[in-house]
Amino acid sequence: MSLNNIQIRKTQIEDFYAITEIHEQAFCNKKEPELVANLLDDESGKPLISLLALHNGQPAGHILFTRAYFDGQSRQPVMYILAPLAVKPEFQCRGIGGALIKAGIRLLQEKGTNLVFVLGHKDYYPRYGFLPHAA
Repeated sequence: MSLNNIQIRKTQIEDFYAITEIHEQAFCNKKEPELVANLLDDESGKPLISLLALHNGQPAGHILFTRAYFDGQSRQPVMYILAPLAVKPEFQCRGIGGALIKAGIRLLQEKGTNLVFVLGHKDYYPRYGFLPHAA
């Protein structure tokens, strides 16, 4: 499979089932799909960026970026949290996660985002410019 067969687009309300299915299969539990559902419904995390990767029209991966704020500060930098990122097991290790990260970061840069935080694998995310243990 090449990334030529991958389409990445913003999610729509009718993608909800596919999104939760991706996360359930990727993480083998119900916790991540519930987290995604809660984040998609949480007004404090908006505006958000939710992207779906399709391989030949089949849902293969999903990424979510939610808006973040510092408590008690009147001036807020534009910052987001990347969480979660999921790719169905049969599509993992083929560049789909990285393509989702890059597409999301590109959209965030267009919005003037100053910072993106992620809590994730220390060897994976630095490939895409994230600094481990950033202060």
